[in-house]
Amino acid sequence: MIGIALLAMLLSTGQSARQELRIQLPAASYVVRFDPAKISAERLRGLVELSPYAGDNFEVPEWLELCVEGDPEYKPCGTRAPGAKYFYDNAEVNLRKIARRIKWLETTRFPEELVPVVKHFLGVQRLSLEIQTRRLNYFRTGDARLFATPFSDFDPRQECRTEVDGVLRLVGSREDALREWSNCANSIGRDKIGRYPKDAWEGFLRRYDIQEEYREDDD
Repeated sequence: MIGIALLAMLLSTGQSARQELRIQLPAASYVVRFDPAKISAERLRGLVELSPYAGDNFEVPEWLELCVEGDPEYKPCGTRAPGAKYFYDNAEVNLRKIARRIKWLETTRFPEELVPVVKHFLGVQRLSLEIQTRRLNYFRTGDARLFATPFSDFDPRQECRTEVDGVLRLVGSREDALREWSNCANSIGRDKIGRYPKDAWEGFLRRYDIQEEYREDDD
């Protein structure tokens, strides 16, 4: 989760006081400056997660094996592999995180300029939830037919035929077969979703007179 700090910047030009949100990112700094008369800090705090810079897990959602040592949501990570003691508990944590993100995107009212961005992230999150849920159900049941069943507008038997056959017949190692299926499904799905609509984000910034500054930290 990104960390956001709010600072007030008083302008000497007689204009209303502008404020800024400082977002803590890995190896980068991201600052958003805004006029609270046009958009509140509380409102912007939520919307800034839709930024192409501060999206955290919006563009790259959690996967089953993710486990952060010291994070109270997770149990002890162990090897993080399906055979780990708390693998299934931690995998469910990751699926719940994606599901919560989907619910927020589905139920929150957003400025009209951000509708394409919301649509993009909903596609990314739903795709990831479907892929990771199938992987988890396979680990639990051993039923490889899960990987051949169509979902949304994606038919694995047609679009990832080689990878589906690899899982069904277990050509090579199970880990390699699952990885290849996941990569194919994600690649096909992401191609259909398309790239992040940066023009829509920039239109939102213009409407609310928001300036942003993103700078990677020096090595």
